[in-house]
Amino acid sequence: MSSCFRTLTTAIALLLVFAPSLLQDLPNTALAAIVIASAIGLIEVSDLRRIYRIQRWEFWLSMACFAGVAVFGAIPGIVLAIVMAVIEFLWDGWRPHSAVLGRVDGIKGYHDIKRYPAARVVPGLVLFRWDAPLFFANAEFFRDRALEAVAFALRHRLVEPPRSQDALF
Repeated sequence: MSSCFRTLTTAIALLLVFAPSLLQDLPNTALAAIVIASAIGLIEVSDLRRIYRIQRWEFWLSMACFAGVAVFGAIPGIVLAIVMAVIEFLWDGWRPHSAVLGRVDGIKGYHDIKRYPAARVVPGLVLFRWDAPLFFANAEFFRDRALEAVAFALRHRLVEPPRSQDALF
């Protein structure tokens, strides 16, 4: 069924480009139906479900961008989507995600111990992942998060405290 719509859409597009006078008497509602039928194929519901499971913020950002285009029109909606994407990019750079990592049985690599409570940390070592480049705007946040990770490891006896205070700085 979708291949039929694609064929019809392609044919209409070619007619609009090469013989626009043939379609001048076609009602606007018929043209709108063709555009809607071709646009339905652009929406991937399975991908939206996957994004919702993996990162809900990205899902809601995409829904807000979709609503912006639907409510304000194509150009203002795209401008709104670009502004929201730039704000999200800056926010991710300023306040990135970080994690203490551990090994999970049956999964390769090291993973966030908050997302995988069964993860085992490496004895005597704190594996700290910082999900952004380190620069002046997030340096203090990095220091705070790294010190929190070390304090967490000390509290839960994952590592032993240093023998001298100089080792902390």
